[in-house]
Amino acid sequence: MDPGVALLALPDARLLVDGQLLPGAFFPLPLPSQALPEKLRLRLALDRAGGRAADGVVAALRLGDLASAWRLAMQARDEVGGLAPAGSALAAWAATERHRLGLATTAGAEVLVAADPAMAERLIGEARQAFVDSESLFAGLGWPPWYGPVVLAVEGFDLPEPGAAAGTGRATSHPDRPALPILRLPPPASFSRGDLDRWHGAAAAALVTATLAQTPAPAAGWPRWLVDGLHAVADARGRGVGPSPRDALERRQAAGAAGLTKLLTAAGDADPLLAAAVCTALCQPTTRRGLGRVLVLIRHGADGADALRIGAGLSIDRLLTER
Repeated sequence: MDPGVALLALPDARLLVDGQLLPGAFFPLPLPSQALPEKLRLRLALDRAGGRAADGVVAALRLGDLASAWRLAMQARDEVGGLAPAGSALAAWAATERHRLGLATTAGAEVLVAADPAMAERLIGEARQAFVDSESLFAGLGWPPWYGPVVLAVEGFDLPEPGAAAGTGRATSHPDRPALPILRLPPPASFSRGDLDRWHGAAAAALVTATLAQTPAPAAGWPRWLVDGLHAVADARGRGVGPSPRDALERRQAAGAAGLTKLLTAAGDADPLLAAAVCTALCQPTTRRGLGRVLVLIRHGADGADALRIGAGLSIDRLLTER
């Protein structure tokens, strides 16, 4: 009988210290790992990633299994060490993908604009400033949470998915991708100062989307008051129109303690203007370093009122009396 028949049934395999134990049809067959094809070794390691999720990210990237890589990356963010053990692999993938897409960059570039050359040249300054704005807003979070630059892609510019042919004109955003995230934005209506400011604000808000998408969230997702409020603050800063701490205080006072409590504890839609007023207080220089603690508390079940009070020192009374 051909002994190869023993390998026909492979419902399971156990990892050995220096090899694999492959159950065959009649008896288990131990083989050194190096005797197996690389893709099989990686697939077995990925399927049985009982250790660090970051190790699974590395194996999945080497296999080209991007869906598994991004799923494991989110799991790894919860582990000691986070994504750091996979950092080199993620950075290498980002560099390879950037080259595939034809996105040239200088060393150390943190943000890219994907558009025709003339438009990219006009927008890159706004994109860089939006990045700086977000870096300031999320200073306490170890920002940015991704590897490689972030790509702000103008709608209509061809950025095909991995494996797709050029010319497909894909318009997919990847805000949750831990390497080379792509954020799609409409082009500015014109290159007037006002339209560039509006594009700057939209870019800053998109970076908020990417940051929240890559931060482990509660099962129900981030509350609307937090999402809408942070978007509004980032957009206003980008457009150079605030937000005004005085106006925000007046809006919170108009809502009163009952209105604030309802906003911060109720599920579902939120008053976007009141949400912006609350997040204006959260994003002040004296309180914004508490944002990371607020996110952790919300993720682990605290309502917004308790998270703001414990994480940033923003009690309802303080929200009603201080800018």
